[in-house]
Amino acid sequence: MDCYKHQGMSVVAQCHNCGKGMCSECSERFTVMLCEKCLLENNEQAKRKVIVSFVISIIFAVIGVYVGVHSGASGVVGAIGYCYLGLSVPWGYSFVGKFITAPYFKAVLALFLGWAIAPFSIYRNIKELMVIRATKQEISANVSV
Repeated sequence: MDCYKHQGMSVVAQCHNCGKGMCSECSERFTVMLCEKCLLENNEQAKRKVIVSFVISIIFAVIGVYVGVHSGASGVVGAIGYCYLGLSVPWGYSFVGKFITAPYFKAVLALFLGWAIAPFSIYRNIKELMVIRATKQEISANVSV
């Protein structure tokens, strides 16, 4: 059986998603054993998930500013504080949700821990978007060769 991409190369592995045969070069190319098509589809799903996380954070940040302004927060600094607090809640909720199932307790912990977790979660997600973009560019460049 030949590799789906390199004709004449014998198959040493299969794509974990679709089962296409892959030669050693194709199977060692990425950390996950997926063919290019399946990897791009997987990355698109991950990209959508990250973008949705950012949109939800922005919505919570706007809610935080609204609450800050209408609760009598002291000027711009108070509004920025409430904005950051609102922005950090979804990241904290996502993190805490891995360990705790009780929704009320999870929400309270997200409020208290989110501010510390948010920068790391945001960094991790931006890094993931950059890896997705680089992988897509690498595959596109390899196809055109």
